Amino acid sequence: MGGKWKKIVKIIGLGLLIGIIPSVGLGEYYQYKDSEGVVRFTDDTSIIPPDQRDAVQMHKSISTPPGADFEAETENSTEAVEGAPQSAMTSDDRAESEALNARRKELLEMYREIQAEKKALGGAPPKSAKSAVKADYEQMARALNQKVEDYNKASMEFEQKVKAFNSRISAK
Repeated sequence: MGGKWKKIVKIIGLGLLIGIIPSVGLGEYYQYKDSEGVVRFTDDTSIIPPDQRDAVQMHKSISTPPGADFEAETENSTEAVEGAPQSAMTSDDRAESEALNARRKELLEMYREIQAEKKALGGAPPKSAKSAVKADYEQMARALNQKVEDYNKASMEFEQKVKAFNSRISAK
């Protein structure tokens, strides 16, 4: 994957991460690399390893604007798969188109599940909450973040497959 794509993936991932990580109002969150070099995000500086605190990047969170419609955007992003000219498509092409559309529906369901889990998780516990409550919340938030990362990866792979398919069909 080239440098341009890595940057795009990071930007998209960060955008989705900002939209999915629950927060109380608008606030700050922090980015750091853990001991294995994995980029992590948190709104609780106490979980950042002391040796990583000098390299922390602070970000301001944003809210998703009212009316943002991911589902419509997702459906439109693959419109060419559904609208490919049937006359130019072989039976293998039609089968691939059906498989891509099925995958699109799976990704949409994955997105809905992430949104439901985000809503169920709620906001971060208050700073005065017991450490066990905070630890439970952090664990659930990390699990949700992993699902977001998995979704981002699957979504990017899907978009590449759609573009390749559409290019191949358009060339016929």
